[in-house]
Amino acid sequence: MTSPPYCCPNSMRASVPILQAAAITFLLIPVLWFNNVALNAMGMNRLSLYYTLALVGTSLITLFASNGLSAPDVILIMAIPAAFMGIVGNVIVNKRLQQTNLAHYAGLMPPALAVAIMSAATIALHQGLEDWNPLARLSACATAGAAIYFGWLLAFHRQWFMDCAQLLIKRSAKPA
Repeated sequence: MTSPPYCCPNSMRASVPILQAAAITFLLIPVLWFNNVALNAMGMNRLSLYYTLALVGTSLITLFASNGLSAPDVILIMAIPAAFMGIVGNVIVNKRLQQTNLAHYAGLMPPALAVAIMSAATIALHQGLEDWNPLARLSACATAGAAIYFGWLLAFHRQWFMDCAQLLIKRSAKPA
């Protein structure tokens, strides 16, 4: 990974590759974090514990095996056992819910496609605005990224977007 000029002080530029690697691994969150919650909600507490222990174990083995690599590389490599365990957990949860893995992952496609389109567009915009002030370029990319993400979902996955919005509205309307 490279560290293009961003609008941050020189003293913080060394953290850019680490933040880039962390941002990439955050894409796994919808696949990973749901599994333990789902296993516990379905009364599969023992399996949830074993799943967590396996995830921690594979992560520790990977961490110690990546000794000597740079921090961004370690962060990216640590995503490998997490992704593998996430898929294993998804298979277990989907089997219990009696749904296909294809149906589960198809439900994740609208935001995944929106992220891919948004990323491509903001990378192109960032390169096209190289002569701009870094803060103005960042603002333009962030604004365009948000507009493209929500625009894509509203234009091509409107029902999915509206279903998600309804879930959030109903959730926030419930009294505590």
